[in-house]
Amino acid sequence: MTAIRLILNLLLALLAGYLSYQLYETIKEPIDFNNAKVERDAAVISKLKDIRRSQVTYKSLNGKFAASFDSLKLCMKNDSIEFIKIIGDPDDTTQVVERITTKIAIRDSIFKGNMQRIDSLSYLPSFAQRGKEFDLQAKMITKNEIEIPAFEASVPYEVLYDGLVEKYYADKVGEVMRVGSLKDGSVSGNWDDASDLKDKK
Repeated sequence: MTAIRLILNLLLALLAGYLSYQLYETIKEPIDFNNAKVERDAAVISKLKDIRRSQVTYKSLNGKFAASFDSLKLCMKNDSIEFIKIIGDPDDTTQVVERITTKIAIRDSIFKGNMQRIDSLSYLPSFAQRGKEFDLQAKMITKNEIEIPAFEASVPYEVLYDGLVEKYYADKVGEVMRVGSLKDGSVSGNWDDASDLKDKK
């Protein structure tokens, strides 16, 4: 009887340990997913904002958005943007107004001279498969019976959350995180963050 009781106690202890582990994993799993999600979302949104700044600057120089990352990167590396400084009051007819035009390299203005940041503009952050790129499209669309340039840069959520437990992002399967829109021509991002609107200027 003593041996049987010891075996039963051991089995109960093992069962209790297994159930405790399963409970721990059940609680830990969604927390781990959310932590990874927050980290990946932030990294991708930062890249999409860089793409948006680059596209808006490209359009100001070329009248349209870049249809490829090669064209976009080339512009960011080699082109300049003009800044006009006005000295005097343009509304005061008694004053002589002076306008001074200064050219600043885009790589210095937007990317602080960081060429690696430009070179990696098209690539997903390090959590993704090496060499995986954002999808980039640009074309003319019709909005309110007027043709306007539009672009869209995106990544499928299945790629964004690859390697994580799918049940926690099942509602996003088949969708993308994006900036810009080929439907309405906006340059907004579709993430839940309205505080970054100033980045579009």
